[in-house]
Amino acid sequence: MNSHNTPASSPDSSPSRRALVAGAAWSIPVIAAAAATPMAAASQCAPGTVTRGPGTHTVVVPACARTLTFNVLGSGGSGANTSGAHAGARVQGTIALPASTSERTFTLIVASGASGGTPGVGFGNGGGGSTTWAGGAGSALRQGTTLFVAAGGGGGRSVVVSGGPYTIQDTYGTVQGVAASTSAAGANGMTRAGVNAGAVRFVAGPGRPAVGATGGSGVVGTYISVGYTATTRVGNPGGNTGTGNNGGGNGGNAVTNAANGTAQTGPGGGGYAGGASGGEIVKTAPADGTWIGGGGGGGGSSFGGGPGVTVTSSGSSALAPGHAGSIVISWS
Repeated sequence: MNSHNTPASSPDSSPSRRALVAGAAWSIPVIAAAAATPMAAASQCAPGTVTRGPGTHTVVVPACARTLTFNVLGSGGSGANTSGAHAGARVQGTIALPASTSERTFTLIVASGASGGTPGVGFGNGGGGSTTWAGGAGSALRQGTTLFVAAGGGGGRSVVVSGGPYTIQDTYGTVQGVAASTSAAGANGMTRAGVNAGAVRFVAGPGRPAVGATGGSGVVGTYISVGYTATTRVGNPGGNTGTGNNGGGNGGNAVTNAANGTAQTGPGGGGYAGGASGGEIVKTAPADGTWIGGGGGGGGSSFGGGPGVTVTSSGSSALAPGHAGSIVISWS
């Protein structure tokens, strides 16, 4: 009798349905977690901060940045006091950046400080024309031709010639109704008064500061005491926006006295628009001495009207004369 041998069945090497289902249950969360990582990274932007001194610089801001914070400082006019006269302006705030898929390149124009008779250079140069003092310059933040922010420069000091019973009184305040502190941007140069017998006889006021896009013209004021006579002369006007260096406004140049070349009015500060140079007073009577006085230069104006700009603080920095400008920007 023949017998048939049936081969023994071997175990199935393919995975069971239960194993497949279990494996899928473990693998799905792993895939989901891996997919979430790049999505989270795309919603964040690494912050950055850049600080720049005098000169022209370019800074690249990443496309993911949505807020730019700025601190823009104009430079100081040259002088010989630390009472707040001649200081550059400071403008602080933020810029809301629109969504973008490409990097943005910003230009930072940072003012150099005035030194002696050398004017500051920047966005609107300081006024010159004096052998002793000069105006500060403006600093600006822009992208291409679009201006976002500018901070004005401070006015420069004047040179006064006096003799006989007349002495010089310097102040950064109001003297006989003539005020030095009239600019909310770059600070004006100080008022310079002629004193005789303990009383103020003459006050040479600073040039008018720039206002908005219009350069300063004329003087803040003058004072001539009763019983005295003098001739007066206004300084040179500051430049309007777009007429000066880098598209700003330059400060007005000093006026030199024709009869005494040593006496010079203070040059104006540059900025969004430039301040006028100071006014001049020349005593003609009584014939008891010499007084040829000039006021300090007017301050340059500031600007904060660029697209997306919110200005949180703006005004004179109250720093020492001749200080350099600076720009600090941060993004996130």
